[in-house]
Amino acid sequence: MRVTLTGRQLDITPALEVLVNKRLAKIERRLNAAAVSAQVVLSREKNRCVVEVTVHAKQDHTLHGLGSSSSWSPALTAAVQKVVQQVERVKGKWQRRKRGASAARKGSRV
Repeated sequence: MRVTLTGRQLDITPALEVLVNKRLAKIERRLNAAAVSAQVVLSREKNRCVVEVTVHAKQDHTLHGLGSSSSWSPALTAAVQKVVQQVERVKGKWQRRKRGASAARKGSRV
């Protein structure tokens, strides 16, 4: 999965980049080869950190999560958690479609 990291009003430190890659690994594990790319936008607004995560998956699925907190770790965790919920929903639809297609093929033989 390609990862694009953008910082608005801040410089991205190596530690922050490691944190982002560590959190995105959770999404990549769930999507396997279906994850195409991810865009992470980190911005600082007054005294809060805002993280936007957009993941592009196969079949033109775009999953988006937004998290904000006083520090980077909880903001990133919140954004990734929202994307993981969407990943589970999309994977469930993919699995139901596959199971439905196989049941329809078995039923049509009778």
